[in-house]
Amino acid sequence: MFAHLLVQEVQHRLRQLSTHVYFAIFFGVSFLLMNALGGAFTDANITIFGMGPNTHANSPFAINATTLFVSLLGLMITAPFMGQSVYRDYDSGIHPLVFSTPVSKAQY
Repeated sequence: MFAHLLVQEVQHRLRQLSTHVYFAIFFGVSFLLMNALGGAFTDANITIFGMGPNTHANSPFAINATTLFVSLLGLMITAPFMGQSVYRDYDSGIHPLVFSTPVSKAQY
């Protein structure tokens, strides 16, 4: 049952324009950020969370700061994804079943 629901949800997400827009945003931000930190743009001076110009792009601090920055962006995108799923549950009328069906600890 879980595999069927997962496949259905992935197919639905791939048909949505927002999924492709979010992918393009993440790809563009990460691509430009890594190129800027790696020195591809000689005139750019990128500072994220206190990284100075002498911090190497592959240092643990730089990797941690970059991961934190991209994760914060991901947090902002999680809300629309979940909001759309909850709205679909209410729109289809399945929300009473979802909220009243007992779920065991193992299934949860």
